[in-house]
Amino acid sequence: MPGQVLKFSVTVNGEKKVIEWMVQSDMYNNAWLFCTKSKSRAWFKNDGNLHYFSHFEGNRKSLLFYFILGLTK
Repeated sequence: MPGQVLKFSVTVNGEKKVIEWMVQSDMYNNAWLFCTKSKSRAWFKNDGNLHYFSHFEGNRKSLLFYFILGLTK
């Protein structure tokens, strides 16, 4: 749902961090996840049976990038 905020608590190199992703969409109903820390975006679609990412823009060392690599389709 657009406006939803997803928060993750992760440990990186012994340091605890909170990662926040926001679900956003445009007037054409294209939806994406926006990482507030890395300013990265990952566009996704759901056809009713399959949830998949279609495009990524931003930092390729961010948690969001690794997330979409693991969940491409």
